[in-house]
Amino acid sequence: METYAITTVLDVGANAGQCAAELRDIVFIMIDIDNFKPINDTFGHPAGDRVLIQMRDVLLEACRTSDMVIRWGGDEFLIVGRDANADTAETLAERIRAGVEEHPFTLDGGQILRTTASVGFACFPFLRSDPTRFEWQQVLAVADVAQYVSKKTSGNAFTGFLSTPKSAEIEDLFRMIREEPGRLIDEGLLEIRTSVAPSVELVFHHSDESKLRVEPGDSAKDRADSGPDSSRPTRG
Repeated sequence: METYAITTVLDVGANAGQCAAELRDIVFIMIDIDNFKPINDTFGHPAGDRVLIQMRDVLLEACRTSDMVIRWGGDEFLIVGRDANADTAETLAERIRAGVEEHPFTLDGGQILRTTASVGFACFPFLRSDPTRFEWQQVLAVADVAQYVSKKTSGNAFTGFLSTPKSAEIEDLFRMIREEPGRLIDEGLLEIRTSVAPSVELVFHHSDESKLRVEPGDSAKDRADSGPDSSRPTRG
C-alpha cells in the first residue's frame, strides 16, 4: 500500500508530461519517534497507539495539503512532498521537528506525555546532472540514513542529505552515502543540512570512529593546514 502511494505521486508527474530531469520537486522525509519503546513499556501499547494517532495529526498540521503522510511501520512515518526543493524540505523538516517537540500528547486519564522526533530528508531525483541514476527507493534509503544521523546523534533533530555538483563523479555513490557519508561530506561530494548544533558530534555509524565534530569557524582550508587527523566535515 505504501509503495503504491509513492509510485502514484511519481506517476502524476510522469503523466503530466514531466521527464525525470523535471521531477526535482519530490522530497522524502522520514520521521522516527524518539524513545517510543519506553512509552509502550511504561504506559502500555494502547498508550503507544494514542501517541501514534496524535503524531499523525501533528504531521498533518505541519505539512501542506499537497503532502502525503504515510505510516511507514512501527513508530516511523514518511512524508512524500511535491513542489518542495531543498530549502522547502529543510523548512518542512524543522516545522515537523518543532511541532512534535511542542505537542502535548494526551494519554488515557488526561496524562500528558512529551516526546520528540528524529527527521531525515532527501530529494528525488537525487542527482541533477543524472536524474535517472537513483531509483526513488534509493533516495528513500538516503533519507533514512539522514534520519539515522539525527537519531543517533541527539534525537529531536533533522538532517538532510543533498547532492553537490561533484556527487556524480562517484561511481558507487549510493553505497558510499550509506557507508561513508562523513567522508563524502568532508570531500564536498555530499551536502548536509541539519539542526544539530555545530559543536555537537555527528554520529554516522555505530563505531566511535565515525563521530565527527564541527567547531564554529571550521573550514576546509583549516583542516587541510592542520593535517589528516583533523578531517571533519563542514555543514551546509
